[in-house]
Amino acid sequence: MSEQQDKQTPEVSGGDAQMDARRRKLVALGASSSLLLTIASRPAWASGTMCSPSAMASANLSGQDTFEGCGISAGWWQSPNGKLQWPEPVYLTSLFIPIFGEVKLKGKSEVLFAGQTLENVIDTNGRSTANPANIGMHLVAAYLNALTFPPGGPNPVGYMYTAAQVVMMYSGLSVISGGAPEAEFRKLKEDLEYANNLYDKWTAKPL
Repeated sequence: MSEQQDKQTPEVSGGDAQMDARRRKLVALGASSSLLLTIASRPAWASGTMCSPSAMASANLSGQDTFEGCGISAGWWQSPNGKLQWPEPVYLTSLFIPIFGEVKLKGKSEVLFAGQTLENVIDTNGRSTANPANIGMHLVAAYLNALTFPPGGPNPVGYMYTAAQVVMMYSGLSVISGGAPEAEFRKLKEDLEYANNLYDKWTAKPL
């Protein structure tokens, strides 16, 4: 696991207004979409204690004034133990395209991650034309976080995005004529990595 993957609580300065604005824009895109995901997911942790009021209290005591949500790093989700905890109905063998749709990198004719499973994608580490900005692992991890930590119920805050929003944040890039430039993948990767890692430290994980 690389240092980048293992990073759990990246420092986020008060000057990150652009990232915050972009995140709100992407959430609005997902919320306004006509695409509805009918996913009857079951959180991997039935008790819901990993994203609870006690977790919020711990975050506040540790200097996090606002509890924004729960999440686990992409590095953990791709680990052998993490793969045992993927929420139903998502499986290691689930194909990427039926979930996230067809998106291309600008100047390339190939559809990204075509024919690959979610396990293939989350195990792909490193920037390339087939994995622009190293988006794959962070995108799949965000989807798993959204399914595992939905808002409401035992997890009153949940993950920063819903599963539908995560899907639309990526699939929305398909509307860019000629393919999406790498800069767009990089912006999305930064937003998802931020959401995945921000509360990794306070989100309990099965042993």
